[in-house]
Amino acid sequence: MEPKAYARDWFRAQPAWTKEGIGEGNAKCEGASWDYVVAEVYVLVNCFIYDELTNGIGHWQIGDVDQEFVTNGGHGDGLL
Repeated sequence: MEPKAYARDWFRAQPAWTKEGIGEGNAKCEGASWDYVVAEVYVLVNCFIYDELTNGIGHWQIGDVDQEFVTNGGHGDGLL
């Protein structure tokens, strides 16, 4: 499953979470809370791919990682 689709499904399945700036109807993936989820998914997916790539695990290629992420040394938002 594509990471953003996974994030969208997860986000919509969280009824107990008070979401800031959430849209109405089927557009429920927008606003500050959604932006936060997308940013976290971006970092975690790139961390996972980058880690496996640098350790020779899997069949990743450098193009599978966002180039800005690679330029910053494989660190996103200070998580590593």
